[in-house]
Amino acid sequence: MLIADDHPLYSATACGRSSSAPRTFELAGEATTGAEAVELAATSSPSIVLMDLRMPEMTGIDATRRILERDPSVGILIITMSEDDESLFAAMRAGARATSRRTPTARSSFERFRAAAVGEVIFGRRSPTG
Repeated sequence: MLIADDHPLYSATACGRSSSAPRTFELAGEATTGAEAVELAATSSPSIVLMDLRMPEMTGIDATRRILERDPSVGILIITMSEDDESLFAAMRAGARATSRRTPTARSSFERFRAAAVGEVIFGRRSPTG
């Protein structure tokens, strides 16, 4: 798993949650810019990417598109502060498998992250289990 987020606290929370979850993901790297996420994805070949929507240097949407052009099997979960329709549609068009609203605990995000890992596609407020 690759975590691409320019918010250190959220990134640390996501890393902590992933290492303590029943289904563990190996951390392939952490990126703080969209460009860095694309570069790390190319060198580490993660199966899953947790991607912030708004990143420095390159948006999460553009980074998603570039990562998937190189490897369409990567599951990308877009994290955002808002769920405006334009951002959700852009994430879908770019190939993201799920979106999640950023939360202080990252619990909802991590559940969606696990769902994306097994190939589920989730947008909006629906939980991964139904």
